[in-house]
Amino acid sequence: MKINVGQSPKPAMYKRVPNRDRDPRGHFPSTKTGTSFPYWCELDRAALLIAEVDSTVAHFERCDECFAVINENGDRFEFEPFLTLVKADGRRGMLFCGNAALAVNFDPAVKRSVDAILRKRQFDIESVTNKSVTESPALDNANLIDRYRRTRLTADMLDEIRAAFGNQISMPLFLLERALGERLAGSSTICTGVASGLLHFDINEPLEADTPFSLVKKEFGHA
Repeated sequence: MKINVGQSPKPAMYKRVPNRDRDPRGHFPSTKTGTSFPYWCELDRAALLIAEVDSTVAHFERCDECFAVINENGDRFEFEPFLTLVKADGRRGMLFCGNAALAVNFDPAVKRSVDAILRKRQFDIESVTNKSVTESPALDNANLIDRYRRTRLTADMLDEIRAAFGNQISMPLFLLERALGERLAGSSTICTGVASGLLHFDINEPLEADTPFSLVKKEFGHA
């Protein structure tokens, strides 16, 4: 990609028909959104899985918009976001995946241009690349929690987790496991709590004995 950094690229956004030139490799069923998402490579699926189990992401959906960045020579470059994200704190982001993420971040002028138009619409730039996935524990953590996405959070689990925290805001993993004890098989209960959105930990950090977990302040029924 060649962008003349002497003149800021001119960004624009437009609707586009989803690419049906090739069939998706598979579909990812999301419990969080109640929607099935097509994906075309394993990196797409990794991005979906991380968004699914990351408790800082409240909602996500497929993006049907595209960026067109035009340089001073009139050359047009397109960047297609993969997902739009709504964070638990209300912030919104557009997630670029794979080559699109690399392209957006390749040239500082391009990134500034894309970032400017996103910020006008109150979106942040989010990126997932092969490098970011391999260098971060996020995917390993997401794969662990994924095993429990279909496990029911029972009333006993809910009560025991709340009792374990008491009045504390957060506690390290080893103390939480100890508080839950063997009766509820602490580790699986914690993973079920994370998968259901009751518990939170930083998915981008290694999962270790002193990893802090917090209780999400929202009401859960016993159904």
